[in-house]
Amino acid sequence: MTPVDESAAAAAAPRNAPAASCRDWLPWVATLLALAGGATFLLWLTRGWIAIGVPHFDPLLEPFSDADNVLGTPGLCAMGYGQWIDDVCFVPSLAAEAHAQAYEPWLTFFRWGLGSEHIVPVSLMMIALFYLAVGMTLKPRRAGEVVVCLLLLATPAVQLGVERANFDLLICALICLAAGLLANGRAAAAVAGCLVLSLATMLKIYPGVACALAWTVVRSHRTRLLVASLCGTLLAIMVLGPQTIAVLGQGAPEGATRFSTGAHWLFRQRGAAAGWAVLLSALTLTGAAFAILRKAPPPRFDAWPNRSAAFEVAFLVAIPLFFLKDSYDYRLVLWLPCLALPLAWLRGGAGREWRTLAAVTLCLYLVTAGVELPCYLIDTGTRGAHPRWAVTALSALVYVKQAAAWLLVGALSLTYGFVLAQKVAANGRVRPA
Repeated sequence: MTPVDESAAAAAAPRNAPAASCRDWLPWVATLLALAGGATFLLWLTRGWIAIGVPHFDPLLEPFSDADNVLGTPGLCAMGYGQWIDDVCFVPSLAAEAHAQAYEPWLTFFRWGLGSEHIVPVSLMMIALFYLAVGMTLKPRRAGEVVVCLLLLATPAVQLGVERANFDLLICALICLAAGLLANGRAAAAVAGCLVLSLATMLKIYPGVACALAWTVVRSHRTRLLVASLCGTLLAIMVLGPQTIAVLGQGAPEGATRFSTGAHWLFRQRGAAAGWAVLLSALTLTGAAFAILRKAPPPRFDAWPNRSAAFEVAFLVAIPLFFLKDSYDYRLVLWLPCLALPLAWLRGGAGREWRTLAAVTLCLYLVTAGVELPCYLIDTGTRGAHPRWAVTALSALVYVKQAAAWLLVGALSLTYGFVLAQKVAANGRVRPA
């Protein structure tokens, strides 16, 4: 990777970025939140999520099923149902293909009185926090950007998380909060950002990589942040317990349907030939994109400190999870903060090559998160009979989705590499200093 041309990067940076005030984005964020919240409220009242391609597993179309599992399972465990393995309770058992699980700190929350009777208020509050956090991170500043943000939030993958009230919505909100604190510039705020990531790791294990590497996100106070990152990670391990982490690794849900995405999915579900074809194609296209971008002046990433921090933290959560687990589509909500940086490049402050990369990144996310809508239209159009053309079309769409996911990983990895390279050029090397 070639050294960063600081003069070219400075010229590419948005000159008016530091002077931007809340009046530039607050009305548009409020518009986005009103539209997204209003649409979600209507979908809740009408159970209309299925019309936009969100798969329903409950025959009664009852929403918030994941919140029900998380908040209700500790109560079942307390009544003697389920299988205990160390400090983890599986209902009905670990061997059951579909099971719920309860562990610390959720068991403590139950003892404090948080239970299944709070499903609806907790779900609505979590959805509201998710929309607020994503809106404040993406920060649209014009009508066109509001439309793009609405398209991102309206994808079946994101709305699957909303319909089920999956706690990944809360993790996404915590990622956005932590990124804002890490980008603040003050040591106390950055330490608080590490604590937020530590809390996220206690609730769901996979933010642990971001918690341990949070010190790489900041541009100052790295010695303090290195200590805070390690302490936050150790605190999360102490709350969960090493044995709990090992047990949860065996019992974590693994997506095996078309409503899932992961690095192993094609190899497991479609065979080695399909998997290697997609992988080699993604590597080839990513390498070609790198060859083009290394000759173009990169943007000055620190001109967008909040967006860059959101990108880095979300990248450290989403990409390791992509490679470790074949995840249900609702986990694509964790990728949303990564899109704040490409969205800003389309507005200006980046060269043509980087604006192209931004547009490609956004389109790849829309394809990855949105393919279930055309699949649903084919299902309903053929009334489940699935003639030969429908089977072929469905198979092709699912294949396109997995290929888009790999290409999206490549585009985000390219961006992350250039972010680190620019830090190396500015600081000599990425180290505590």
